[in-house]
Amino acid sequence: MKSRPGACSSSTVEESSLEFVRGSHRWEKYFAPESFDGTAGWTGDFDGEPMPDIESDRGGYDIVGFNVEPGDAIVFSSWIVHGSPGNAGAGRRVALSTRWLGDDAVWHPHPGCDPTVTQAETIAVPGEYPADDDRFPLGWFESA
Repeated sequence: MKSRPGACSSSTVEESSLEFVRGSHRWEKYFAPESFDGTAGWTGDFDGEPMPDIESDRGGYDIVGFNVEPGDAIVFSSWIVHGSPGNAGAGRRVALSTRWLGDDAVWHPHPGCDPTVTQAETIAVPGEYPADDDRFPLGWFESA
């Protein structure tokens, strides 16, 4: 299926859809981020230990993945080990990625964390709930 420019596209695990190591969110480990090609992740120093070489021992892990169609959503904890290979399909791969925080979230900028929002771009106070509606808008409010 060919996608329209700007529209989300279909993807199979063999092409570039995400895969996950089932149960890895319970390993109680923080891994330094890596790029999809296996090189060091974002620029700078990193907290966390190196990611295990899962690709060289795929049989040693319980790996799951999902083929997706436009309109599908995969929701998961960022603590679960996840990734995808480069796009092996013939078409352009288009997806939308968002990050959601719980009401118990704590702003903790540190080397290797997701660089989409840095301390210089927010009024959030390290160690406290990220109360910055411009950078962390409230997506759901449950009344008492």
